[in-house]
Amino acid sequence: MEGQIKNKMELINGITHDAEQEAQRLVEQAKKDVEDKKRACDTQVESLLNEAKKKAQAQTEAIIRHNRSAINVEIRRIALKKRGEVLKKVLEQVEERFAKLIAEPGYKELLMHWIVEAAIGLNAEQAVVNASKKERPLVTAEVLRTAEQKVKSFINKKVELTVSDEAEPLVQGVILFTRDKKMAFNNQLPTRLLRYQSEIRKMIFDALFKDIGEE
Repeated sequence: MEGQIKNKMELINGITHDAEQEAQRLVEQAKKDVEDKKRACDTQVESLLNEAKKKAQAQTEAIIRHNRSAINVEIRRIALKKRGEVLKKVLEQVEERFAKLIAEPGYKELLMHWIVEAAIGLNAEQAVVNASKKERPLVTAEVLRTAEQKVKSFINKKVELTVSDEAEPLVQGVILFTRDKKMAFNNQLPTRLLRYQSEIRKMIFDALFKDIGEE
């Protein structure tokens, strides 16, 4: 009887021992699983944080690039506007100065050179010269004969120049046209300035806006 009881106790003790060991193993496994999941979670969190940092940095850089581009565009827009204003002011001052030159003794020679240029540009055997009301008295027979001689010396072609009997234009400078009025060469001051506007723009740009950069 005692032997049976002893055997039963040993069996129970063995089962208990095995159960405790299994429980311990399960606890250790559970701890390990928790640690693994924690490490995995930490890794995932770190990865997400790094990804978020990269996205934030990329977005920040994109915003900076956009703002820098917008600022540069605005600077160029302002520069172009100011350059246009300066050009307009310069042209106005040039026209004012030329208007005052009409009363100067040397203006007749300048007018003669404008007639020569127009005659060469027109390239006709006969041409009629018209000028503004203030300049018309300066277009004398002497001026026309001198202009004819200069055209001859420049392009080896004879041209006959006469003064127009039509109404004087309001614009300063001269305009030449053939007698049949089929061709004309405008050498009035605004047209001359327009021909040289690109050079004037470049002078203004080099003097005032070169550091900003070309549009």
